[in-house]
Formats: sequence, C-alpha cells, structure tokens
Amino acid sequence: MTDLPQRLYLSATDGSRTGEDVDVFIRDLETRYDLLQYEVDGWCVWPTLRFMLALQLQRLHTTPEKGQPNQFRQVLSALRHVRGLLRLRRSTYVAVVHASNRSEKVDGRYKDIFFDDLLIGLPDYFKIEHMDNRTFAARGKQAMIRSDMISSPFLVLAKLLARIYSPPDVILTGQKISRCLREALGDESLSEISIIRQLTSFYWSKMLFRWLFQRTSLRYLLIVTAYCDWALVAAAKESRANVIEFQHGFLDRYHTGYTWSTYALPYRAKMPIPDRIFLYGDYWKSQLEPYGFWGDALRSVGSLRIDQYRSACLEKYTCPTIVITNQCVDDEKIIAFLAAFLALVRGTMNLHVYIKLHPAEHNKDLFTIAFANENNVCVLFSAEEPSTFELIARSHLHISISSTCHYEALGLRTPTAILPFTTHEAVLHLYHEGHAILLDSPQALVQAVHHLATLVVPEHIGNSYFRSGAVAHMRRELGL
Repeated sequence: MTDLPQRLYLSATDGSRTGEDVDVFIRDLETRYDLLQYEVDGWCVWPTLRFMLALQLQRLHTTPEKGQPNQFRQVLSALRHVRGLLRLRRSTYVAVVHASNRSEKVDGRYKDIFFDDLLIGLPDYFKIEHMDNRTFAARGKQAMIRSDMISSPFLVLAKLLARIYSPPDVILTGQKISRCLREALGDESLSEISIIRQLTSFYWSKMLFRWLFQRTSLRYLLIVTAYCDWALVAAAKESRANVIEFQHGFLDRYHTGYTWSTYALPYRAKMPIPDRIFLYGDYWKSQLEPYGFWGDALRSVGSLRIDQYRSACLEKYTCPTIVITNQCVDDEKIIAFLAAFLALVRGTMNLHVYIKLHPAEHNKDLFTIAFANENNVCVLFSAEEPSTFELIARSHLHISISSTCHYEALGLRTPTAILPFTTHEAVLHLYHEGHAILLDSPQALVQAVHHLATLVVPEHIGNSYFRSGAVAHMRRELGL
C-alpha cells in the first residue's frame, strides 16, 4: 500500500501544506488502510489521532503557553477542584465549557458565549469547565452561570493512570495503527509512543467520565470541539445520552475534525463523534453536506454571541479604527506587515490599531516590543477589554489570516480583510466572492484605509453565515 497520492508532498516544496492537501491525503490514507477497524473498549479510535496527524502534516506551529505548571502543581490544582464532585446532581443537560469562552461581560458578570443564553432557559443543567486558559480563571467568581466543577481532577487522574498501566489490547491497537502510519508516512508518522499514550489516555478518561455521567440523569451532553473531547463523547454515549456539538469557530470542507467520507458510515455507531452539530448558518452546513456522512446531524441554528451584538447595535469608533485578530500563526509576518503599513501612513492620517491576541496566547511581548514606539497601536490579550466582538463591531475594518472572525465580522456588518500568510487559502473564497479584501501588500492596506467609507457589508451576506434567532432554534432542536 505505498501508492498513496503524492499531491501532499509535491505541494509542500515551500515547507507548507494547505488544509485541502492534508485532508485529501488523510481521507485516502484511512480508506486504504481501513484505519477505523481498530478499536479500544468497543470504540473506533482512529478519530482520536486523525486531527493530531493533520496538524503535524500541515506543520502548524503555535505559540506555546509560557509558565505551564509542572506535574506536581497540576496534581495539587486538580485536588483543589475535587470538591466540585460535592455539587454533582441529577441533570438532564451537561454542558462542557471552556474558561476562555467566558469572554463577554454583561451587567458586571462574565458570560459563556456558547451556552449561557441557552442554559438560563433550561430546567436543569450541570457545568463542567475545561481550564484551557489561566488568564480567564479569575472570571469564574464573576460568572453569569458558575461552573459546577472543573475537569482537571479527571484529566490529571487519567494521565497518571495512563503512566501506570496501559491495557495490552490498547498497546496492540496502537502498534497496529503505528505500523500503518509508518508505512504511509515514514518519518512524518506519529510516533508509536505518542499513539499508545493518546489511546491509553482516551481509555482512562472515558472510564472516569462515564463514572461521573452515570451519577446524573444525563440526556444531553452539550459540547464544543467534540473532535478533541473524544473520551467525553464516548462516555456520554455509553450513558445513553445524545451528544450535541456547538460550532465554536472556523469550519470548512477541509476541516479534518469533520470530513468523514462515506467510507466511515459502517463505523459511525462506534465512532466517538456527536449525534448532532449546531451550526452557525446554512453556509457552514453546505461545507459538510457533500461528504454524505453527517446527513440530518447538521442543523443550522445560528450564534448566541452574534445575536447579542446584532441587537446591541454598537456605534463605530469616532477615529478610523482597525482591529487585527491573531491566531498564533505567523506572528512575525503580521508584525512586519503592520510595521510597513504604519511607516507608509505615519503623519498622514489619524488612525487607531488594536491587536487582539488569540485565547491561546499567554505572552504579548512579541507585539508590545515591536510596536513600543507606536502610540496608536494597542495590544490586548483575549481576556482584556474591550472584547473581541466589541472591537470588531465598533471598528471600521477587521484583519486576520484565516479566522472565524472574518465571518463574524461579516455577520456584524464590519468589512474584513485577509492577510496572505499560512492557512489563508481556507478563506480565499471570501475574496473571490467579493465578501473580503485580500491584502497582498502593505500598500493594499493603505488603499483600503483610504476608502473605508465605501466599504459596506450587505445584511444578507452576514445572514448567510449566521442565522438569526439562535436561542429559539436551539430550544426547538432540544424539544423545548
């Protein structure tokens, strides 16, 4: 089985690969090697490796978190959160939230942008929080709806158990998958150790979360990024619950978390995937329908956060304002591009620039040092005010590489522009359809800024990406 497509390698002479290249390659690879046949405890475990392999092949390097706590501190932190089990109660709905999604402040309280507007109308619910960004941790005490428990005790315990014992069948399955990937990819394959570690972690995490779920009356698990929370999904399904994933960000026809072909249909019942996916709008549904796998699992419901800002009708800043949302990708290129642009317009116009960092960014020194002498540039962590959506709604132009923020800007009727850096191909259709500007040079941004008054986003374009009335659509899907 060595005749896999060479497109992936032929297109990577510049050291990069597009999402399309990688997705086509992976779908061919899994079909030829029948990778979904390999199971752990009754579950097809290839999905737990698929996204990880895609990131490696696409060579996406993100900024690592600085000051990660050592293992001893992680254990201590987990022990402090064990008391959350005391709040365990019978709940029809369990929502798995992320600390970084508590990013909107309403009446002095921080709201989870994906769930809170829906949860306040549900009869009962239980919140499990992933502490994915410590910058947002303090907001927990001021949360609109506080989390009932933190996932850390289960995740840390699963990691410790995985170090102590890997079941023989898990090791054997990992070795079989490793041999397939090595034959197809050579040195670019995931290592056997990392594969076995991932499968063992899945095994123990699933066992622990199943214990938790079976002590509730769980009927619906509400979750974002199900393609990274396989153990939670499998545990919920073993507890006979329906799993509903809420679209959390960018999703296109090459997103490896979703692009299962008809090859996977016979395995669907054993795959740790959601039963339904709540999508922002019809556009996103059209991206996944052609694969023939998801069927009626795809539901166009809208976005709670977009609805909030549409109803707020915020006024634009008085001074011409640009907001740049970074993605932990090509930060140095963004800095060089912006520096060149600022040099071109210096002294010619009154302009303000916000750089809003991605939730995964924990250090803004790279940007603050680069623009220390630019009084009109403000660098903000994701957790700092104003929020990302407020900045987009009130600014005159949004800029990014390939972020969901491009679409969110359109949903809020703010013009958006694309920087031609790593992964920008994913959103080039916006440029070709006339929905976005392509900034192929700093001079192109100068021209765009000079014509801000003429940049208008028609309402129907925003509605195609974000359906209105999200709460009502979600409640109807839940049978309420």
